[in-house]
Parts: sequence; C-alpha cells; structure tokens
Amino acid sequence: MDERELKDALREVMVASSPPPPMAPEAALRTAHSARRRRRAMLTGGVAALAVVGIAVGAVLVPRGSGGGLDSAGSGAKLTNSAPPTQRLTGTATHPGSDTKTVWPTGPNGKPQTDRTASSGPRFDQGAKLLNQLASSVPAGYAVPENLKAATQNWVGPLTHEQAQFEQKVGDREIWQYSATTPVTKSGDDSRVGELFTEVDTAGNNLPADLCLLAQKLWGMPGECQVVDVAGKPVGVVTKPTSDRKAFDQWAAYRHPDGTVVYVAQAREYANTGLTGLGELPLTVQQLAALATDPKFRLD
Repeated sequence: MDERELKDALREVMVASSPPPPMAPEAALRTAHSARRRRRAMLTGGVAALAVVGIAVGAVLVPRGSGGGLDSAGSGAKLTNSAPPTQRLTGTATHPGSDTKTVWPTGPNGKPQTDRTASSGPRFDQGAKLLNQLASSVPAGYAVPENLKAATQNWVGPLTHEQAQFEQKVGDREIWQYSATTPVTKSGDDSRVGELFTEVDTAGNNLPADLCLLAQKLWGMPGECQVVDVAGKPVGVVTKPTSDRKAFDQWAAYRHPDGTVVYVAQAREYANTGLTGLGELPLTVQQLAALATDPKFRLD
C-alpha cells in the first residue's frame, strides 16, 4: 500500500465515523455492494497499514462475509450507505492544519450536493449514458440479461449499476469519475454470469502517465501488465492479477490525448451475487484494449 492509498484509507475511516446523508434503501445497498468490493481490493494485502490508520482514529474497519457491508470493529454498526471510496483524493485540496471543508459541486437545484455522488442532473445523466455504452459493447455471442437477479438475499436491486462521482477540483476545473457495471451471459443461456465494468476519470485527473502504473491504479490492484497497440494507440492491460487484491480477471487503461482516462475490466464471475461464473472471459486481450480506446467512453 503506497502513501496515496494510505491517505485514501484514512479518509474512508474518517468518513465512516460520521453518519452519511440518507439514501433510498435500494440505491444505498447497490452502492454498498460496489463499495465493499472496492474496499476488499484495497484492503487485502494492506491490513498492517490500515491497522495504523485505525489507531489514529480509534477504530479499525474489518471486512465481513458476503453481505452486510463493513462493520466498525466493536460497534456493530453496518456501513452500507457510504459512496464507494476512490483511489484519488477528493474534494477541495487542504493543507495540514487547515479546517477547510470539502465544498461539493452545485447540483441542478442550484444548491451544493450533499456528498460526492450526483443523484440527478447532467453528471448523473453521464453515468447513465456510460452504462448504456457499456451494455452496447458486449461482444458477439454474449448478451446483457434482462431481469436477472442475484442468487443471494444480501443483494437488493438490479445487477446493473452506474455512478457519477466528484473527485476533486483543480483550479476552476471539476474532476469527475463515472463508472458502470453490467452482467454478461452467453446468448440464450443465463445460467452462467460474468461481469463488465468501466470507469472514466475526466481530464485534469492526477493519475500516472506510465500505462502499466495507470492500469494498476484501478482500485490499487497489482498484476502482470503489458502495453497493447490499438491502431497506434498504446493501452496498458493487466492480463493477470498478482495478489489477492482481485476484483477482476483482466483490465485495460487508456489515456486520451486530452488526459481523460478510461478503464475497462472483465471478470468470469460477478462477485458477491452467488451466481455461477462463465467458463471463459467475454473479451480477448486485444478486444479489451480496443474497447478502452473507443471514443464513446470519453466523457466530460
């Protein structure tokens, strides 16, 4: 766990110590599934570092089993309605000793958002657009199943998910992160389910320029990386995770000329749903890399 991830973990623990704004139960639980999965990817292999963080704030977060989110050790309080933590610092930059609070972006009602996640307006619409673009990218022979439900009672709501999340402000520019997830099955056979995921970080982000470092910044997951050429465009692709910090089987990262970063990931199994996974990945490495360069995923 590097310094940035340690800071992210500290911020997450501090946020968890304060009651978050209320959310609709179904939306909260869907967000919690995503948050728990990302936490697992971030926390596995970094327990010692997080223990130090826990001492600093008087609490240590420990992962639960399948469902229920994370508990604050000894408190019994379920953390199921906080937005997924990011790999980058969010909000307005502060300095040691500063009591400046994060100022959230203005929502469509002319008032600041209550947290980093947009629940309506143009940014929210961008997240919905991203989900549609991802669903339309399923390769031949595969499909996005309709009305498919998880096989575990801990999962509430659909298996598709999208989100628009404010990352930080650099000068006058707002940096946003959009993400979307969809299940994928073999055409005509919903008995085995995999997953496709994408994340878009808008121009001005502080992600690394090196493509393999960039690829491994997705939820802080390390892996065997190679640079794949797509019509003259270099793409960093992690072809095999190298630790237990695994949320996907393969993922690709591409930086557009304007600085926008696009991640596309795939998994044989849709984690935490209890569904049987696919026997093979939907996309080849070349297809995965090509999808990351597709201009339809470049969002503002």
